[in-house]
Amino acid sequence: MKAEIEKRDNVKHVASQQHETLEALLHPSAYGDRTAARAASKTFAVSPTEEESIATDTFWIAARTKDAPALVIRVRYIEYSEQCELSIAGQNAKAIFDTIIERSSKTSIFRNHTITLGYEAGKKDEYGDVEKPEKLSVSFSSLPKIGDDEIILDERLLHLLERNMIDLDQRREVLRKNGVAARRGLLLHGPPGTGKTYACRYLEHRMPNTTRIFLTGTALANVTAVFSLARLLQPAVVFIEDADLMFSAREINLYSSSLGELMDQLDGLRANEEISLVMTTNAIERLESALKDRPGRISQCIYLGEPGPDLRERFLRRLLADRDVSDVDVARLVAQSEGTTQAFLKEWVMRSVQISCERITSEEPAHVTTDDFVEAMEEMKSDREDAASKIVGFLKPRPIT
Repeated sequence: MKAEIEKRDNVKHVASQQHETLEALLHPSAYGDRTAARAASKTFAVSPTEEESIATDTFWIAARTKDAPALVIRVRYIEYSEQCELSIAGQNAKAIFDTIIERSSKTSIFRNHTITLGYEAGKKDEYGDVEKPEKLSVSFSSLPKIGDDEIILDERLLHLLERNMIDLDQRREVLRKNGVAARRGLLLHGPPGTGKTYACRYLEHRMPNTTRIFLTGTALANVTAVFSLARLLQPAVVFIEDADLMFSAREINLYSSSLGELMDQLDGLRANEEISLVMTTNAIERLESALKDRPGRISQCIYLGEPGPDLRERFLRRLLADRDVSDVDVARLVAQSEGTTQAFLKEWVMRSVQISCERITSEEPAHVTTDDFVEAMEEMKSDREDAASKIVGFLKPRPIT
């Protein structure tokens, strides 16, 4: 839209800092002096890797011609609320406004990227006046990327993720033409450390043509705003980790209004809206039954438990890929780690490498051995109580061999 406006020969682009609204600026007789001042600039992220310095107060002014009416468009960044304000004066201002919003959503810098939403509560002073307004903050995700060679997941899980999420991204047009709704509700559940977050990051990696939205903290309490953003940037998938903390059964839920909002949003999605939901939980029994047991809200539940021996071996070899393992009996480690989680295996490798570093005095690479793994296991399992075993990642306590 900006490019189309600037095609008009009589358009003036002015970056001038003014504290009044556009309406007030267009009535100078009522407000006095109109001295122009150079607009300040602010640095904004315009992609996951780029930033750009942009004027905080900008006008596009076009005089009336025989072919087009006079027009003023203003975009202003308001420091107090950390929001941008769009104002338009001229004939058909409402139509122009709607066109700008529609086109900006299609060309948004956040579209088809991974973004993180956070919610900042407002703050009032002792007299009840607002010192800081509440706001939903949007930022590019800083999660490290997962390469294809780093993805180690069970084949059953891969198939279900492919069918329920990835296929929607890769064959969206074909599915739409055949009457298949291009959205799903997915619930990943299982004990801590079994790869639920890892599976979410796998989906984030495999769905490049979808806007991926991760919610953090109290953003979960602002479900309506989250889905409004998802509608602007659709096709989109919303990721909610540890969903039972916010959307537990209503009889024990302190945030029941947020639970109601989520169910209303899921039920209110139109047939042509392409917004999927992925939730994770360590305690599926705590989750509201009307959410997890209602087809159309959640369409697939996937259990992630302890990895089998083949997956443990692949995971260990991946973690040790850049190290000398000539003195490591990987088969023994696989057998010894039965009943553990992926999180335990990662900690086990790091602890073993730390022990191996005690034998070196320079910057030479550490040489890890099977004995290092045995010592690390003994330390991590030194408290033989079941509760402690679960804390370090043993789902089924095993003797040390």
